[in-house]
Amino acid sequence: MGCAQKCAQLCLTIVGADCHDARMNGRQFIARVRRWARVRDLEVGGEVRETPGLGEPKRCLTHNYPAEIGRDEDGRYVVAFPDFGWGATDGATRDEALAEARDLLRELIAVTMREGKDLPEPSRALGQPALVVPPVPIALKAALYEAFREAGMSQRGLARDLGVAESEVRRMLSPDHATKAATIDRALRRLGKRVTVTVGEAA
Repeated sequence: MGCAQKCAQLCLTIVGADCHDARMNGRQFIARVRRWARVRDLEVGGEVRETPGLGEPKRCLTHNYPAEIGRDEDGRYVVAFPDFGWGATDGATRDEALAEARDLLRELIAVTMREGKDLPEPSRALGQPALVVPPVPIALKAALYEAFREAGMSQRGLARDLGVAESEVRRMLSPDHATKAATIDRALRRLGKRVTVTVGEAA
């Protein structure tokens, strides 16, 4: 089964915290992420949408990036992400290269977060390019990272709002520390956001 047939796309929708949304509460959100992450032969990645109130989405923050695929002189498939401008990986087959590309994308996102820079907006996919979705944990971290930067608050301020130590907020925002999805969901709510989940087969 090819990657395009077996990859699933996880859509993390961030809406205003004062917006009524009866579709999914926090416990349902966590259970659904875990359930779909265990589905055999599915790879789950993330997309974030920010919606003001109940109206049309103001913008879509996606962490799914188009990849360029080529062949080197040895016939191996080489994958790169032009939106980041650096980094490449390869594989003996196209599917192997795309599997490696998920790990590369995770590292590209993580490095950008470590350096405190803005994550690049994915370029518009033209034709039928390979769209690579990152692993769920880094997609959730990236969502919190962007929401925190957008809020313009300090780590101390967020820690105070959450009633936790500032070191705990640093761990939440670090791509190198594991954080429970429920903890990230709570932090996003304190930032005026709410996460809902939709899972569908990738094109």
